[in-house]
Amino acid sequence: MTENQIRYLSFDDLLILSYLGSGVTSVTEVAKSLCLTQPAITRRIRKMEQVLQGKIVQRVNRGVKMTDLGHTTAIRAQKAIDAMILEAS
Repeated sequence: MTENQIRYLSFDDLLILSYLGSGVTSVTEVAKSLCLTQPAITRRIRKMEQVLQGKIVQRVNRGVKMTDLGHTTAIRAQKAIDAMILEAS
């Protein structure tokens, strides 16, 4: 992943990554937390994977597991969110 790629992600994408990076393993749980539908979260994950040119989650029996790219991107997403919050205050 290059530094520029994360710039193409929306704030909602950053929030999705943040939830997944915090240990949430259910797309449905992420959807409920963000007041979105499960298919909407799945579509956004697919779009992020296209932008980042790699898989960010791996399907497992009961949910998803973050890949190395997913973990790295989730950390950067959380830093971006923290910077936005700091800027706003």
